[in-house]
Amino acid sequence: MSNDTAGTKTDFTRQQFEWLDQVLGDPKRPASAFLVAYLISRHINRETREAWPSLNYIADKTGLSKTTVIKAVEFLNARGHLKVTPGQPGRGKSSCYATVLKGTKTDLLGSTAMSNKRYNFGEEKVTLL
Repeated sequence: MSNDTAGTKTDFTRQQFEWLDQVLGDPKRPASAFLVAYLISRHINRETREAWPSLNYIADKTGLSKTTVIKAVEFLNARGHLKVTPGQPGRGKSSCYATVLKGTKTDLLGSTAMSNKRYNFGEEKVTLL
């Protein structure tokens, strides 16, 4: 494995954890939204940065009802954590999910201070210590 590949994997993993921290730090987040975010993050393609799990799959793996999963996805989308591109109706036409990392203090080298992170949630500003 080349250093470039290892760096890319490290960056990808760091960004996934930062995104999960961002979702976890949202003061209006229901617990179900974090479960859904976690499951989606486990299916993100490293190259495209997108995931396509179906609502039924998410519901099955999280133990949540499909209705709760839909509400959690809508919450994540409305709060700017997730970009959702709806799939076409029918079997095998899942929506496309892309994580949205916003408001982190990241320097040009990609290192992030693990404390005192600041996230913007609409009009709110939240600082995690």
